[in-house]
Amino acid sequence: MKIIRWKLWPFHIVILWPWWRERYWGLAIAPFIFLREDDPRYYRHELTHIRQQYRHFIIWFYIRYLWQLMTRGYWNIDYEVEAREAEKE
Repeated sequence: MKIIRWKLWPFHIVILWPWWRERYWGLAIAPFIFLREDDPRYYRHELTHIRQQYRHFIIWFYIRYLWQLMTRGYWNIDYEVEAREAEKE
């Protein structure tokens, strides 16, 4: 585990966690971003989730995320659609 960067706004700390399973490459739980590798695309995706969590308040973010996961599936969660768009920037 290694802290590779941190920023004040939106406040977050990026931790390199190379032990993720192959299928997972990152996780954002405000204020932490855990990444399997230091890839700008993954960073932008997870940073978008940090912004979403601060914008919608963390608990409401997770309630809405889980609800949409159960009713729409992962690929159609509003937060994931926005984060995938941010990967391209």
